[in-house]
Amino acid sequence: MLAIQKVCIAWYKKDRTPEGAVERQKYIGPFKIKDSVCLEGDGIFINHCDFMQDRKVYDYDVYFYEMSEFNSETSPVPYKSFRRHLLYNREYRAVKNGSFTDDPRIPSIIVTQEDDAYRIKWHSIINCNNCYRPIRHGHNEDFNNPKSRFCGMNVTCETAFILNPGESGVIEYNYRYSHETQHYERYCVYFVNTEKLDYNTFTKADYRYKYDQTVVLF
Repeated sequence: MLAIQKVCIAWYKKDRTPEGAVERQKYIGPFKIKDSVCLEGDGIFINHCDFMQDRKVYDYDVYFYEMSEFNSETSPVPYKSFRRHLLYNREYRAVKNGSFTDDPRIPSIIVTQEDDAYRIKWHSIINCNNCYRPIRHGHNEDFNNPKSRFCGMNVTCETAFILNPGESGVIEYNYRYSHETQHYERYCVYFVNTEKLDYNTFTKADYRYKYDQTVVLF
């Protein structure tokens, strides 16, 4: 079975400093699965670990969701932002700690099963308003595939790696977009093709494959 842990850390332009970069590095996984998560199920296991840096680094659901009442003195975000994210992202918390799915939706990632192996593909299109898409290295292997939505497109879309049973790999990529202010995101997605899932699956894996699509974001 395939286990996926998506780690994303977002930050604002004001945190584009050497000190801010050092602090962010502490939150790039992999991480242990929380003991409260049920590890029995069918399909692909996916675990989201998302963080927001606003001077200090917050767990994303603490930053936006876990406040039962808005408190202007303790909240790291203004009331307008708190309400917008609370209303627009109610489904987010359902997959926060870990769950099984047949359709793991991760920005820029495509997963297909081939017998006992999994093909992990990366593409340079992300569903984000006003997203700046710097040129990535690679090619579009589906350029001549009429069954692919990437057919005929001048984008990067390629196989990052194929994981046979017992193998692991990680994809790293980043984006910048403008929404009220300059906003940056870095993703590290860990994949483990394992026979048995346990709470240390991601932390003990030997990530033999690494696919890097991080670029300089001016």
